[in-house]
Amino acid sequence: CDVLFFFLMIRRPPRSTLFPYTTLFRSIRPMVQRDIEEYARKNEFSSVTIQVMDDAKTSGSDITWSSEAEERLNRLPDFIRPMAKREIERMAKDKGEPEITAALMDEAKTKFMSFM
Repeated sequence: CDVLFFFLMIRRPPRSTLFPYTTLFRSIRPMVQRDIEEYARKNEFSSVTIQVMDDAKTSGSDITWSSEAEERLNRLPDFIRPMAKREIERMAKDKGEPEITAALMDEAKTKFMSFM
């Protein structure tokens, strides 16, 4: 009976409790992986190491943010904000946009939601 009780104490929580977060992180992984691999190719690295991953997420950006777009970015939850900022800046670079606007953020939101 003690063994059974111990087993019940360490079992994982019901999937319904984890669902929103696991779905979110599963959808983020392809975007993050693509960004890191793109950074590695651009800088002619032959493999992706911890250092390359770290450098990829801290690489500089010359894109400006409109005040409305910055305000909207700041309303995102803290744990999502850095990834969302990188992805929105990547979208702006791909489109050749010098500034991130509310319209670009709407487009990014639509793209993010399509992964969920």
